Amino acid sequence: MWRACSNCLPTLVQLAMKKVAVNTSCPLCNVESESICHSLILCRELKQIWNRVGIGTSQAAGGSFLDCFLDQWRHAQKTPIESSWTGLQYHDGNEHWIKPQYNSIKINIDAALFEGQNRFGLSLVVRDHNGFLLQGQTKLHAGNMAAGIAEAMSFREALSCLKKQPAFPTWIETDCLSVVQALRSGVKMVSLFGDIIQECKSMLCELSHVKFSFVKRSANNVAHVFARAALLYPDCMFSMGSVPTDLLPYLVAEFEG
Repeated sequence: MWRACSNCLPTLVQLAMKKVAVNTSCPLCNVESESICHSLILCRELKQIWNRVGIGTSQAAGGSFLDCFLDQWRHAQKTPIESSWTGLQYHDGNEHWIKPQYNSIKINIDAALFEGQNRFGLSLVVRDHNGFLLQGQTKLHAGNMAAGIAEAMSFREALSCLKKQPAFPTWIETDCLSVVQALRSGVKMVSLFGDIIQECKSMLCELSHVKFSFVKRSANNVAHVFARAALLYPDCMFSMGSVPTDLLPYLVAEFEG
């Protein structure tokens, strides 16, 4: 990079400027001279590669590689890279739990691994538009499971529960970015994780009233605590009146914001 920006890269044009007898035509396209900017950015053969990965190839007015480089850098600063490269959408990334809209419910899900005990826990926390707990659920499973697979299982569990209930506007939140990315991707993965994601996609097609988003861990704390509590309260279902006293403070804290 330093050699290119300081005009020290030995391209054919640079060699000709040093009185070396060479044909300056680009050996890739045989159309234009092989300058620094052309050899790294503007050659039509290279443009196909840059465009394929979403990087522009416009040339700045100055024409030097440094001008091109600065032009691309300025363009990158104005581009919403996070959205285009990670699949995040405008409603993703909340850092604090927010009540769902009127006459809708929100389900927060999470998974916890207990590797030393060869078990893992899943949780599901359902709240209404007032922020009141409708249902809390914990499940404890045997086995050493990869975190992403366990998180995908918690999403599948939430959808399975929704299929048994009357249709009601529902928003599912998870702090596992890889699950959200996979659900929004058109790529079919040949793996256990991919199989679970495919099941979730099929159920989402049937549950048109259900939407989902990625949130930060700080906005998913109650679900996280419930998943950890699956060791103490395996395969339990709670209402607001039956929440264990050691879990209740987390619900209150998230309710009060």
